[in-house]
Amino acid sequence: MRSFSLVLLRRLLFRSPPQSHHTHTQKDPRITLYDHMPNHSLSNLERLLLHSLSHEPSDSVRRKTVDTVCDLANTAMNRGRPWHALQAQAFHMTQAELHGFRECAFRVFSGCPNLVMDLQTDAVLSVFEKGLRDTQSVDVRAVTFAM
Repeated sequence: MRSFSLVLLRRLLFRSPPQSHHTHTQKDPRITLYDHMPNHSLSNLERLLLHSLSHEPSDSVRRKTVDTVCDLANTAMNRGRPWHALQAQAFHMTQAELHGFRECAFRVFSGCPNLVMDLQTDAVLSVFEKGLRDTQSVDVRAVTFAM
């Protein structure tokens, strides 16, 4: 149910509203539910998704959370709203004890490459190198390599 909720959330947030047949003017296709949400609602949504990303016990639900987080982060960045807390949490998760959380951190980087664009190259390379050399999980290495 949590996976389905995340998929539904993504679809509702980023789908353009249907065009009315009575309107002859072209609506901006960029206008979505996301664009109509107040800042405090967006902040609450971001906090909930970050919590899910770092606490969700199910790998499959966590992967759906990553998909939703990446869509939200990319949309936010395209609209001039950086998500610094996601950047910090993703880097923190690369050091997680459980490999499923490390894998999700690298999935976030793969889905949101802009998260690492403004960081020092040496620091980013160091984190990615650790991912490529992860001794506990082939999945972590594979996701890091695919980036």
